[in-house]
Amino acid sequence: MRRIHELSIGLGQSSSNPSSRRGIVLLIVMIVVVLVSLAGFGFVAVMFTENKAVRLRGEQLQIEQAMASAELLIGKTFQEQQSKPVSSSEGSAGLTLPEEFGTETGTYDNPTLFQARPLIPGVEDPDPVRFTVITPKRGTESTQSAGTPGELPVRFGIEDESSRLNLATLLIWERLAPGSGQAALLKLPGMSEEIADAILDWLDTDDQPRTQGAESEFYAGLNPAYSSRNGTPESIEELLLIKGVTRELLYGLDQNQNGIIESQEQDSQFDAGVGEFDIATTGWQDFLTLYSRESNRRSDGTPRIDVNASDLSRLYLQLSAIEKRWGEFVVHYRQFGPMAMTTIPAPDTEIVTSRSPAFTQSPQFRISNLLELVDAKVQIPASGGENAKILTSPFESQSEQFGSQLPRLLSELTTDSRPVLEGRINLNTANPTVLSMIPGLPFEAVERIASAQDRTGGNINEAQRTPAWLLTEGILDRTALQQILPFITCRGDAARAQIIGYSSQSQLAGRAEVVIDVSTPSPRRLYWRDLQIWGRGFPWEILDPSLADETNPGQAIMVDMGGSL
Repeated sequence: MRRIHELSIGLGQSSSNPSSRRGIVLLIVMIVVVLVSLAGFGFVAVMFTENKAVRLRGEQLQIEQAMASAELLIGKTFQEQQSKPVSSSEGSAGLTLPEEFGTETGTYDNPTLFQARPLIPGVEDPDPVRFTVITPKRGTESTQSAGTPGELPVRFGIEDESSRLNLATLLIWERLAPGSGQAALLKLPGMSEEIADAILDWLDTDDQPRTQGAESEFYAGLNPAYSSRNGTPESIEELLLIKGVTRELLYGLDQNQNGIIESQEQDSQFDAGVGEFDIATTGWQDFLTLYSRESNRRSDGTPRIDVNASDLSRLYLQLSAIEKRWGEFVVHYRQFGPMAMTTIPAPDTEIVTSRSPAFTQSPQFRISNLLELVDAKVQIPASGGENAKILTSPFESQSEQFGSQLPRLLSELTTDSRPVLEGRINLNTANPTVLSMIPGLPFEAVERIASAQDRTGGNINEAQRTPAWLLTEGILDRTALQQILPFITCRGDAARAQIIGYSSQSQLAGRAEVVIDVSTPSPRRLYWRDLQIWGRGFPWEILDPSLADETNPGQAIMVDMGGSL
């Protein structure tokens, strides 16, 4: 008890010491101040991070809008260009744009229109968010490397999708010209007969493998197992599921998917596995598509006249509006068919150049190729007291008018009633490799067609607006042109390009490859491929000369565009 009493007295004396109490209070206050300060600093740090995130998110949204604006610009300019006929003096230019787009015209290579375009044009302060529309030069346009000094390896414009081989039409080619599908695929660098057969097996609707191909039975044995598509692929990337197809074959050395082989990519290890593979190529992706198409319309935008229409009286009126003899001959041709070369006419048969048709006879024949009408004859049986007649074609290859008549025939008329035609190859834009895939096109003709293309300005003169120029310029004879006519065109209505949206302040960037369709009244997106995983792909001096200090295209901060407008 005494010990407890002494301890109580000691505590009482200690607690009553004013200096000790003040020290404890000061210590507690300091701890509270530190905790409050730390909380304040933490709050400031969180708010700073949130502010930065909000600002970057705002720029990201603006970049998304810039890329969407690029798509709309591609659709508008390409559609306007396609809807206007061009003359030899205008080249491909023939379109009118707002003043803020500058005076340069055309969609092939137009930096004024497609390079470093602001999201909001016409403002006094430069808009930090911009976009660039870009297409790597391919084939004879460039060496697909760094290019010669002073020459850019890209152009600021779009690529006609009809410059590529459309996989969706290969089986149609096979039906029209057996073996042409495999022959076309074998033109691809690094292609083998085994892979070509496997691709055709993937496309066809049956499960019977070709000689060296593969069907679902083969793919069922893989891990993981899957089935053959037996139809048109949903994307070119789907080819990687096909037996024998590798990423190296599909993409080549082009690791960052910019269409250019840089020095570091040339130094990388590469083994195509089969065949010979040109070191300058960026792979099969440069030659293949699923989206090439064209509207079945005349140069003034109105539908072409279908010579296989069932209403002959209406067909006659339509054709007679062009020229009366056109209507007469086509209607009689549909009713009685072509006169065989071996037919011996009766002695009293008259040869005439014009005869009004009688619409009591329904159509019995179809016209499969417009060139069938050239130099053709129709034998009209005797009726109503009239002698039999032989009606000669208004399209005579030896006439002085034929040089101007044939382009009009191919421009105004069609044998196909579909409003949109898919898969034909554009003679004016396809590179020699793709041109060589056209069934029946001689090698020497490929060289002459390629040499006639404008690989610097993309201009197309009036004479090359229809495939008739192959005949009128002596590149092909009529028989050869008639053979390849179902596979070729001189225009396309789908455009491909890469679009890069970016902020000049933060150097945040987004990149995608798109295909825009203008074959319908309202342009629409057919394809979107997000390329942000590969970096912005191009140095700043190409995308925007004002940002040329940054030269490493692989270090840009990228944003996820999500592929939606």
